[in-house]
Amino acid sequence: MRQLSIWLVGLAMFGLVERSALGQAPTDDPRRAAAPPGTSFSNLDGRKVVLVVNGAGDSRALSDHLTELNEDHNLRLVIHAVNWSQHEARVADYVDHRAHLNAATKLAVIAKQVRRDAHGADIYLVGHDAGARIALVAAEMLPERTVNRIILIAPGVSSNYDLRPAFRASRSGIDSFWSPEDDFLERMSEVRGNADGTKGPAAGRIGFRTPLGVELKDVRAYCCNIRQYRYSDAVAGAGGHYTWLLKITMKRFGVPLFCQPDIVCQVGAPPVAPVVPTPLPPPYPQGPAPMTLPLPVPMTPPPAELTPASLVGPRFSSLKARR
Repeated sequence: MRQLSIWLVGLAMFGLVERSALGQAPTDDPRRAAAPPGTSFSNLDGRKVVLVVNGAGDSRALSDHLTELNEDHNLRLVIHAVNWSQHEARVADYVDHRAHLNAATKLAVIAKQVRRDAHGADIYLVGHDAGARIALVAAEMLPERTVNRIILIAPGVSSNYDLRPAFRASRSGIDSFWSPEDDFLERMSEVRGNADGTKGPAAGRIGFRTPLGVELKDVRAYCCNIRQYRYSDAVAGAGGHYTWLLKITMKRFGVPLFCQPDIVCQVGAPPVAPVVPTPLPPPYPQGPAPMTLPLPVPMTPPPAELTPASLVGPRFSSLKARR
């Protein structure tokens, strides 16, 4: 009995210490961990809030380079990275679905509360490889038109991933950057599958395709909500998994997306309209020449004879590791 009492007292003391250190009661609920009760984001009203989900393996390239560009060019972005890596190993993190869902819940809670407290804020979800899957799942949890834009870099989800739930949460749809030279996504698709648990080519390697569940009459509406950017020789790097994360690449092709007004998708319009480049806020226009974006690669509607083979795209042979 005495030993039991000592054990209970020890647990109580440990609980008090943890409560004091964190400023709140211990919890495994990702919703409470993301934004403790009483948190207010009203100070973000009128700001551009970028919620970043880095890639597998505890990679910080996305958030670090974006933070450096923000400071170098006075972009006035409020950047918050959602930490989710549990293994610090790319393969283990890439297929850790429980970690993905917990991080998506945290991200959705933050985005929802920022929109609640700061109606005039511009909110962006940005994710790389498995982080793109987390961003998409978070968007699926959000009310309609919660965020301004979703940006996916080398997304590690199936090329046939149904984006319609994410479209509803985004005012300007989705911008996706992909490369046929991404050997990491090729290996993962063949050996372990994609971050969303599916088999077949990843969207970060062949682009998103219109999923089979979309009727032909709705294909045009589906396509006008996504703008895709394929790697070419005009982009820095060799087209590998981290090409779109190089600072020079992010500066030329990624940063302008935070400076553009919302894009309204009109169902009767062509599938994809070119994105008009927008100069960065002062003092950047006094520096290098205005930045431009590559033209989006149109998502062509599937043929009348819809077959799985027509949407999968060509298989690519194994490539040497590239950056």
